[in-house]
Amino acid sequence: FTVLSEHENLKAALAELKRKFPLKAYPIINGKADKSGALITREDPSQPQTIVAETVMANESLTEEALQSLTIGFKTWASRRFEDRVQVLKIAADIMRQRKAELTAVIIKEAG
Repeated sequence: FTVLSEHENLKAALAELKRKFPLKAYPIINGKADKSGALITREDPSQPQTIVAETVMANESLTEEALQSLTIGFKTWASRRFEDRVQVLKIAADIMRQRKAELTAVIIKEAG
């Protein structure tokens, strides 16, 4: 972030992220968010009064369901051609590069 434009992008991303607080994050199993667990909040360590995110803890049965889903998903993923898997990962990397400032802002707020 030594390039001025990147520094400005990060400042803007931090301001935008703050407007979205608290972020919501839930376990997603088979495409469905599960909000049934115990609520946990994540504070900004440098500003403990600021709630950065709220999430729920997965219970044992939800964890088991997730592991079963992952086992099936891995078999599907592994059966895809290598070139197809590479393409999916390249697309994911491109998205992360495009959202670099936003992702960095989240990391900054999580770490304080």
